[in-house]
Amino acid sequence: MFSRLQEVVRQGIEKKIHLGVQVSISYQGECFEQAYGHSSPGTELEVDSKLLWLSAGKPLTAIAILILQQRGCLSINDSISKYFPGFSDNGKEQITISHFLSHTAGLEDLKTGWPETNSDQIIKTLCSAPLKKNWVPGQRAAYVPAASWVLLGNIVAQTSGMPFEDFIQQEILNPLGMHETVCVHQGKEKELAGQLQMYDRDQGELQVSGYVDRILKGVPLPGSCFVGPASDLRKFYDAMRSDSVDQSKPLLNPELLSQLTVRHREGLVDETFQHMIDFGLGVIMNSNRYGLKTVPYGYGEKSSENAFGHGGSQSSIGFADPQRNMSVVIVANGRPGEGQHQRRFRLLLAAMEEDLLEIG
Repeated sequence: MFSRLQEVVRQGIEKKIHLGVQVSISYQGECFEQAYGHSSPGTELEVDSKLLWLSAGKPLTAIAILILQQRGCLSINDSISKYFPGFSDNGKEQITISHFLSHTAGLEDLKTGWPETNSDQIIKTLCSAPLKKNWVPGQRAAYVPAASWVLLGNIVAQTSGMPFEDFIQQEILNPLGMHETVCVHQGKEKELAGQLQMYDRDQGELQVSGYVDRILKGVPLPGSCFVGPASDLRKFYDAMRSDSVDQSKPLLNPELLSQLTVRHREGLVDETFQHMIDFGLGVIMNSNRYGLKTVPYGYGEKSSENAFGHGGSQSSIGFADPQRNMSVVIVANGRPGEGQHQRRFRLLLAAMEEDLLEIG
């Protein structure tokens, strides 16, 4: 089963672009969990091993925002300055929560001093930052991997009355049975030390990434602070597909769930990725229409137009494809550079599709 997928993983191990890969798929009512290779030299990667999701975890923060809108605690049309009065300086008074979620705000992804600095100092730095030159919020697009998501996490804390990590645990992870997932924050270092490993490719070799140590000792980065097995993230995407799970107690009502995947940003060139990419609210919409062979962090050539999800830096992809009754999460523990990563995942997704055809 999944022999083609396994072969692509094996080739990647030989090329030294990862040590191992986890895969979790739900398709037409069946679930498949696979793990190939090693988590570290000499240690087999298991289906329940915890891996870093990096930015593939961003949709959890987006759902937290929508849950709070559903409860009347906030609106995605609220200005950021409503929660951080100093943020309106330097032309940023028009920026809304929606602009952050669709990456159309125009805020520079500044060096904030993370992980050494605290949350208050990070927020102060972001409030004093200028807009990008000639930027009108909502009219241009540029993916911001970290900075704006610190503010989103703080808005969740302000409006819910509890720490960001506690809200995520109580309102998303626990209800969805994502029991192996952890939102990394101070106090979790000892629990997670030694469990996590990520590798960066440097001069043709995989080297232990310093990102693990930084995320363990820093304040939570709501855009990239989740760790867990691929199967847990797949459960999240199942929950975003009303066709596949028990919806007796859904996280979001149908109206808000549909708002998640409206193309809030469409037909804009992302100035970070230098490619047209459409966004919903914190999720990347299938953007194959802009180039099957070139779109970054895509969901494969067979994904339907309404597929949505998010990638993690040079390492992972997670998405739901409601039209195909399908959710997919693939997490690699090697970051080989953007070009190599994009080629690797196109091959992984193509091999997965061939294997699924064989399974029937």
